[in-house]
Amino acid sequence: MKLNDFVFSPDCLELNKHLFTNKKYNKMENKKYDSVDFDSATDSFIINIYETPISQNIFKTFHHTKQSRIKKQWEKKIIDLYLTLSQAHKIFIIRRLKKVIPEVVITFYFDNDVRHDKDNYVYFKALGDGLTKAKFIIDDNSKQAKFIYPDLVLKYKTRKAEIIIKYKLEV
Repeated sequence: MKLNDFVFSPDCLELNKHLFTNKKYNKMENKKYDSVDFDSATDSFIINIYETPISQNIFKTFHHTKQSRIKKQWEKKIIDLYLTLSQAHKIFIIRRLKKVIPEVVITFYFDNDVRHDKDNYVYFKALGDGLTKAKFIIDDNSKQAKFIYPDLVLKYKTRKAEIIIKYKLEV
């Protein structure tokens, strides 16, 4: 039996039409993929995760197993991005961590104008733990990395978490 021998019913065609006009499906088609880039001018890595973490007000209401699962998903995103780096970039990070305390700047971008309290997002532990497990930083304590949380950005074109890790040597 060949593919041409199959006859599609009108119901099947209607289902396919629905798939291609479904807004959720079209959003998935245009999905941006998480990325990590190196900026040689500032000696920094820029991590873009096209998602924002859940507000701590909501996160704390979840069962501890769901909290753990969400935390592990965010850590895995950062670890997977580290694994995409070239060997030269990984060696650069290892050498710089011996000489400098990295500065980590985390910015959350939201695609709406809903009020977001900054303190409900900046304490998302998975980001610091993910950076540590991926070996972007030695540890997420104040002696090993300097964390800076600027204001939240509202009405941006897409939701994302941007993490900039600066390894600039002091002159």
